[in-house]
Amino acid sequence: YKMFLDGSPQGRTAWLRRPYQGEQEYRGYGTLTDAEVLDMVRRAGTDGMQLLAHCNGDAACAQYLAALDAAAREGVDLAALRPVMIHAQLLGRDQLPEVRRLGVIPSFFVAHVYHWGDVHLENLGPGRAEAISPAGSAAGQGHPGAGEAGGSGDSGPGPPGGAAGGAPGYSGTGDLEGWRSHLLPGGMSLPPGGKERLQFFAREVK
Repeated sequence: YKMFLDGSPQGRTAWLRRPYQGEQEYRGYGTLTDAEVLDMVRRAGTDGMQLLAHCNGDAACAQYLAALDAAAREGVDLAALRPVMIHAQLLGRDQLPEVRRLGVIPSFFVAHVYHWGDVHLENLGPGRAEAISPAGSAAGQGHPGAGEAGGSGDSGPGPPGGAAGGAPGYSGTGDLEGWRSHLLPGGMSLPPGGKERLQFFAREVK
């Protein structure tokens, strides 16, 4: 089963705990009520189905985690079904312990910054943007995780699979040339802004 709890950070529709850069109140928005999310969690548990939830913003992540926690307290053992948090781009480091406690697998959209890194900086500000897709932090806490290499509305040349830090072929030290060779097929040049995006990307996943 799969449900969508918010939109995208580049479209400013990911549901955040704090407003977008330059906004006083706007934080994006959720797509389902808390009750609807909990009902879906219960249904997945009853049917013995793995549940995937599209969560880009940290508020959407919080909603999913709260529903899983509520269901667990009701006796619904979804952890055994390996629930997945799809994208988890703005998942906060403070949320990682709860992710692990509930047995959630965060599937980080690490390659997204290759195409949208400059937009993330504009929409989120440097602090949140540079902490996007916290694969390195999650790995450091022993999380089972996956890195997504695909695009979502992306255009132009994209990075090959296995773009997460420590993937085969690159040690994840944050060196720009290392990332260039790791993310780009042989002979392919960086797109406009690509150098900054690779530098931005390398800081988190190293």
